[in-house]
Amino acid sequence: MPLVSKAAILSLDDISKPVELEVPEWGDTVYLRWPTASERDAWEIYCQEHTSHVKRHDVWRAKLAAMLISDADGKPLFSVSDIEKLGTKSAAALQRIWNRGIKMMQITTDEIKELEKN
Repeated sequence: MPLVSKAAILSLDDISKPVELEVPEWGDTVYLRWPTASERDAWEIYCQEHTSHVKRHDVWRAKLAAMLISDADGKPLFSVSDIEKLGTKSAAALQRIWNRGIKMMQITTDEIKELEKN
């Protein structure tokens, strides 16, 4: 049985096109881009860093939104410097993005609980 080669895997364009998400609180639709494995790892590390010593779960939703909100081509609209300001936006809007985002990142409830413990 043939196996996929290293070159074949590394040359694949395996990231899906961004998906649309209606955000009524913002009166429009946003695009959410699919994260890479490295981006998911970076998000988990960010969450762990913002949980230890000081309980700062408040930035998790803003960080995820900043990471995933994009234009139609998948180019990010926000950067790390926007996270704090994005965190001042509607909790309901960020919760919508969070709900879709954790599904896109395939994060389970158990994984979130584990991050909270660290």
